[in-house]
Amino acid sequence: MPIPLSIPLIIHVTLTVDAKEQETCARAHVQGRGGVSLNRQLQRSLGFYFCKVGDRGAGFGKPGCNRCAEFKPDHFQLHMKAGLSWLHAASILLLIWLQINLSLAQVPLPTPAWVPPPAASGAVGSANANRPNKQWSTLLGNLIYFYDAQRSGNLTRSNRVTWRNSSLLNDGQGSADLSGGYYDAGDYIKATFPLAWTLNSICWGVLEFGNGYQDANQTAYLDSALRWGLDWLIKAHPQPNTLYVLVGDDRRDNDYWGGDQNIPTPRPVYQVNDTNPGTDVAAATSAAFSSCALVYGNKTLSSSASVPNAMVNSTYSNVLLTHSRQLLSFAVNATAGMQLYQKAVPQIADIYASSSYYDDLALASIFLGIADSSSTYLQLAKTYWDKGALSQGDIA
Repeated sequence: MPIPLSIPLIIHVTLTVDAKEQETCARAHVQGRGGVSLNRQLQRSLGFYFCKVGDRGAGFGKPGCNRCAEFKPDHFQLHMKAGLSWLHAASILLLIWLQINLSLAQVPLPTPAWVPPPAASGAVGSANANRPNKQWSTLLGNLIYFYDAQRSGNLTRSNRVTWRNSSLLNDGQGSADLSGGYYDAGDYIKATFPLAWTLNSICWGVLEFGNGYQDANQTAYLDSALRWGLDWLIKAHPQPNTLYVLVGDDRRDNDYWGGDQNIPTPRPVYQVNDTNPGTDVAAATSAAFSSCALVYGNKTLSSSASVPNAMVNSTYSNVLLTHSRQLLSFAVNATAGMQLYQKAVPQIADIYASSSYYDDLALASIFLGIADSSSTYLQLAKTYWDKGALSQGDIA
């Protein structure tokens, strides 16, 4: 049976990302002609429809079941009438899958890859009138390249640091998939609190000076570096009130001075959650998500600034905003109240302890308020600013 070409395929998608293989797990609302869901149109005209596995809402496997699927093989089932071939079904799935993946697409990396030039080139002068200034462009490239050298996980796709290898692909095994992300401070632990601030700072800079990355031809590497960290934070936040904050044993890690192929294992993982919260780390991670959501959502902090056009991706921005909202809510409303995260995870106390959570709450509320155009969040930021007496500290 041919697919009826009269049905316009308009797909609206809300996504979460499995960053390990850049896969997508999409809970999609598929809309077709006249506002009637494409799922229902497909059921009527082609004889098949999608149902989430385990869905009993309208009768699992019955014509009334019209809930959207999670488009990942182990998450959905395809129901068909007799007479529709799997080839036709596969064609529909491929179309939807391609549109979902394209909606999350990363900026293509250049070929050949940019790598730092010889150190001696740094002594070569460049005229101030040249834009972009070659030396400043090289410096910006070097800074992003530094992050590439700290990557953990599977590096086979886009690795341009020749002396680095894929490593610790099983981080978090038994708890969550915590492979990927960045190693910390020249060691091999992975810590959420400093990573969140790092990503927040980079995105904040892009919101102010995004044109600089474009002028220096570093936009693709900026996008790659941000997603490498953000996708890991997404995996570290598997539930609204759960956030993994440390992978590895700091003391054991400090005793190891070798390369990335023999890093000591096993590597414990630690989380904050509703009964053992970490107000500061949850809020800081929320701020990272929302500041970067502004970047991908093409919103800036001033009318004179602009985000590199190639990075604008509203789908990815919405993914980040979802995590940001959940984490700020977790930070504020945890059942066990507010507390510094080292109380929930004392293993972090010697390396990345926090002294207050009011600054993180204020920052998260500001960025989420801007991203959501919400005066409520902005007023919340003022409340936390006052409660923390932040005007009297170093932050003022």
